[in-house]
Amino acid sequence: MTAQRYRVVFEGEILEGLQVEEVKRGLTTLIKANEVQIERFFSGKRLTVKKDVDHETAMKYVKAFERVGAICRMEALETHSSLKQPLRLEREAEKPKQQDLMVCPKCQFEQAPAEDCIRCGIIISKFYQRPDAPEDSTESGGLEDELRGSKPFSNLSIGLARSGGVQRWVFSFSLVLFVLGLAWVSLFAYSSRSGEKTIGKIFFYTDYDQGLDQAFASGKPIMLVFSASWCGACKVMKREVFSNDAVADASRQLVNIYVDVDKADRQLINDYKIKYIPSVFFLDHRGETIIQVANRRSLDDFIKNIDYMTRVHSNNQQK
Repeated sequence: MTAQRYRVVFEGEILEGLQVEEVKRGLTTLIKANEVQIERFFSGKRLTVKKDVDHETAMKYVKAFERVGAICRMEALETHSSLKQPLRLEREAEKPKQQDLMVCPKCQFEQAPAEDCIRCGIIISKFYQRPDAPEDSTESGGLEDELRGSKPFSNLSIGLARSGGVQRWVFSFSLVLFVLGLAWVSLFAYSSRSGEKTIGKIFFYTDYDQGLDQAFASGKPIMLVFSASWCGACKVMKREVFSNDAVADASRQLVNIYVDVDKADRQLINDYKIKYIPSVFFLDHRGETIIQVANRRSLDDFIKNIDYMTRVHSNNQQK
């Protein structure tokens, strides 16, 4: 049986008879936090101090905070099976497992092994019985067989092998250079560092707490996006909205936070009552929800929401 796990939360409550500034100084020393982080503890919002710990560890945090006058609470986490219940998201159908493919000797179409070609209709065995038929690549082996599993190069390798114009090591070396080039391009097209990610043309913080800290320190409003790599609608939003120049330019006036629902703390998902993705929220610099974007996620909606947040809910005094 799995041992019970807990989270430790703080909601700004302090011991009776103490002053808030006194408790803030104690917390600053205890957790070695900066002024911005300490202010978040007393913003009136519920703050998770520790997400997933055993009973003994949770008690240590509760007692440590109590020594400086801050009152934390322990909350028992649900079991693993029940954690998944609050979030009911429709996943895309699982893709079938990739199987071995054959290449039609006439039209070069790839398909699952069969007696005939589903594109041009030839009977494979009879085609090879023709006097002018090409060699069966499944019997000839060599370079063709080595690259059979790599679709972009299969036809090219067949041509090169039969022409006799390129040695095997030359083609292999060229293949390595080509793959390295693709990897280099991908690195610039989709940059991702620890706690940060560029999606489309917009820079996002992928650590929720880090993004809130940055918003509070800068006085900028927040665009908070709940998404997932498998979500088709999320991919459309990335392609049509987050890759748009106007939206990207406007988003620089905000602190943008991206939350992957498969990796996020379940309490965070429940706090925002996420029932479908993508879900987008616009918050003020303190993390208070101002706008929740429902089904309409057009370019105009995003630009109007960002403009409203920067005009009405920016806190320039914090800068």
